[in-house]
Amino acid sequence: MRCPWNVLRALLLISAFGLLTPQVAAEGETADALAKRLVDLTEQVKSHRAAKDMAALGGDLKAAVALHKDADGHKRLRKKVIALIGNLPKKMVGEKLRLDMLAALAQTGDPEGAKYIRFYLKQPNAKKATPLLRAAIRTAGQVPDGSLVSPLLKIVTKSKHMGAASQALTALGNYHGVKTHRAKIMKTVVETVRKSRPGVKGVMKDPVEGDMYNHAGEATHSRWGALSRVLPKMLATLTRNEQFSASVDEWFTMYDDNKRNLKALFVDD
Repeated sequence: MRCPWNVLRALLLISAFGLLTPQVAAEGETADALAKRLVDLTEQVKSHRAAKDMAALGGDLKAAVALHKDADGHKRLRKKVIALIGNLPKKMVGEKLRLDMLAALAQTGDPEGAKYIRFYLKQPNAKKATPLLRAAIRTAGQVPDGSLVSPLLKIVTKSKHMGAASQALTALGNYHGVKTHRAKIMKTVVETVRKSRPGVKGVMKDPVEGDMYNHAGEATHSRWGALSRVLPKMLATLTRNEQFSASVDEWFTMYDDNKRNLKALFVDD
C-alpha cells in the first residue's frame, strides 16, 4: 500500500527537523562550552600567576592556543583568548615565559596578536640581538600585520646584527597579504640592500684617502653578503610572481623597470 504524498511529505519534514534540531542545539552548546573554557582558563592563569608557577603558565599557554583553534568562527571570543595570551607574562620575571608567549601567538597566526609582538620588536643596541628579539621577528613573520611593517623595516635598515637583519627581511616576505604596505616594503628593502653593495657611494665606507667611495669595509661586505642572499627569495615570496630563480641583480632591474608602478610586480589570486 502506497503512502499518501502529504503523509510522506510530513514524515520527511519531521525527519529533517529531527536532524537539524540537535545540530543547532550542539552549536549553541559549543559556544557556551567555549565561553566556559575561557572563564575557567582565565581563573587558572590568575592562580598560576599568583603562585609564580612558570611551568603551569606554560601549560596555560598551550591550553589557550587549543581554545583559540577550537573557537574558529567565534571572533570576539578569539580576541579575548589572544589578549589572555599576550598579557600572560605581564609583571612576571623571566625570559622563557615571554618566549613561550610569542610562540603561542605564532601558533594562532592571529593578527590580533600583533600589538603584543610589536612590543618586543625593539633593538636598543644595533649590534646585539637577544633571543627575545629574534623570537619576536620570527613571530612577526608568522603573524603578518601592517603595524609590524615599520619595526621590521627598521631592523632591516638599521641593525648591524646581520642575523637579525636577515631574519627581519625574510619575515617581511610573508607580507604579501598586507596590500597597503607591500609596495613600501619592496621599495625599502631593494634600495637598502642595493646601497649595501660594496663600492656604492654613501654606505658604511672606510675613510681611505683617495678611495672614498670604492673602498668597502668589512661591515659593508658582511651586510651585502647576508642580505643579498636573502633578498631574491624574499621578493619572490612577497610578490608571488614565482621568480624564484631570479638573481639579486635581476630583481634590481625588475624594480627599476616598474618603479613607477610597483603594484604591477605583485600577483594576486
